[in-house]
Amino acid sequence: MRLIMKYCKRTMKRYPGVFLRAMSLILFITLINAFLPYGMRVFLERVTAKAHYGYAALGILVFAVYLLLKTLADIRWYRLLDELGGCCITDLSVELETAMAEASLARIDEEGQGKIKHIMYADVLDVFRVVGHHIPTLLGSAAVILASLVLAAFYDAALTLFIFAALVLGMLISVAGKKVIAAKAGNTNQKLKEHHILCEQYVDSIPLVQTNPVLPYFTNKTKKSIADFIATSQKEDGVQVFWSEAVSNYNTLFQLALSTLLALPAAGGSIVNLVFFMTLSGIIMAEGQKTQLLIQQIVRAKVSFENVDKLLHLKKRQGTEPLGEVSIINFEHVDFSYPGNSTQALQNVSCTLRKGDAVRLTGSNGSGKSTFIKLLTGMYSPQAGEVLVNGKPICTYSRETLNEQILFLNQDEVLLNESVMDYLEMISGEAFHMKKAEGALQWAAWDKEDTTIENGGLSLSAGQRKKLLLSKLLLRYERASVIILDEVEAGLDRSMVQKYMELLESMFAKRDKIFLMIAHSIDDDLPSMRTMHFEQGRIGEC
Repeated sequence: MRLIMKYCKRTMKRYPGVFLRAMSLILFITLINAFLPYGMRVFLERVTAKAHYGYAALGILVFAVYLLLKTLADIRWYRLLDELGGCCITDLSVELETAMAEASLARIDEEGQGKIKHIMYADVLDVFRVVGHHIPTLLGSAAVILASLVLAAFYDAALTLFIFAALVLGMLISVAGKKVIAAKAGNTNQKLKEHHILCEQYVDSIPLVQTNPVLPYFTNKTKKSIADFIATSQKEDGVQVFWSEAVSNYNTLFQLALSTLLALPAAGGSIVNLVFFMTLSGIIMAEGQKTQLLIQQIVRAKVSFENVDKLLHLKKRQGTEPLGEVSIINFEHVDFSYPGNSTQALQNVSCTLRKGDAVRLTGSNGSGKSTFIKLLTGMYSPQAGEVLVNGKPICTYSRETLNEQILFLNQDEVLLNESVMDYLEMISGEAFHMKKAEGALQWAAWDKEDTTIENGGLSLSAGQRKKLLLSKLLLRYERASVIILDEVEAGLDRSMVQKYMELLESMFAKRDKIFLMIAHSIDDDLPSMRTMHFEQGRIGEC
């Protein structure tokens, strides 16, 4: 609960205005709810004394207006909760995205993309529900219960104690019943899973069944599986009905006992008392059940808070120091292996890259080329040795300036689901010029500027994706001092490949950057280009 309260306090501190408005409104709603039984009591007393139909009709009209006011207040209350929850979910989502961008890919791999996707969607929604709805509603229900008990005590302290004791006992019965039902439901779900596995096994074995005398084996297992499921389900149904009826019967007995007490001469035998206390007890019991349900939902959400908090506090892979133009990169005895894989992707790699170098990376798939690039771009950190940029560990530089100075064109790059021009604006950063972007697209022979990218770029052909990468290169290469090209030419037609090669030659000739290039489909090295060959995580000429 400490972690849950930490996030609640965080939201309150960041958005005190919304929180105070919500709490002020719940106090107003509490007064409205408390007024209902009190107003009914006063109304019935006056109607009994005056015995006038006109007065009774006027009173009912007043109560109709009151109920409308209560409805409007409830609507405003839930809108405020949504606003508060929206602030919370926006903060968490943005902070999680930032944390993922700043964390090492090794930590992302350890957590697993599937789990991270679940945390960023389902767990964040759980935190939103608890912080933005469950806890404020719990406070509201507690306020209504307290106000109702105080009002009841003003008229009859003994009956108030009876109602409070009944409330506590009813909540305990409900909690106990839910625990037992949940335990039995787990057994039934397990039997369902076992039967599902058997169904899958049979479908996978249909060729075997059609050619071998094994059908009785499956039919017998199916009969037994279904019998086990039905038997377990019957036990669960019995338990569920028992506890559901226990809670319902308890509430009926409580109402009967309270009505009996109020009907006794000692209680005055007053119809006013009967209606007043029955209405008040109904409100208290309903809010008590809501409170108990909210507490259970808050406790169940604890794991979501833990998951979100863990991701928010992942160690950052980069520092804060700005990186200017890159003049030299050193790999010094670098070792690296991916999480969960004992095989080293890089082994004792040492090399130097200087301004003006144009290097072609060669080697078979899995030889270490991609891993080398991932360490060079700072996505991963070496487990041994160092990657130095301008004489300092790469992890000392800020992510923003590192991304600015190192331009990586990945053949498998995921494109943004935007229009082509919006994509180029986003990928270009702050220095975006429309005319320059149009010129880049024209150079890349892109003839449909209004195209919308969908499904991360999979809606485009391979050639179209590569043309967008070339446009990105033209828009950003002047500001970058390290350019990494991963099979950009693959998927381009012959004329476009020729234009690409001519562009690279002109870039290489200036000798003002560090170029690294993976190009399996180009047989001949470009002028002034040297080769680094990777083999089983080791590196050749540097």
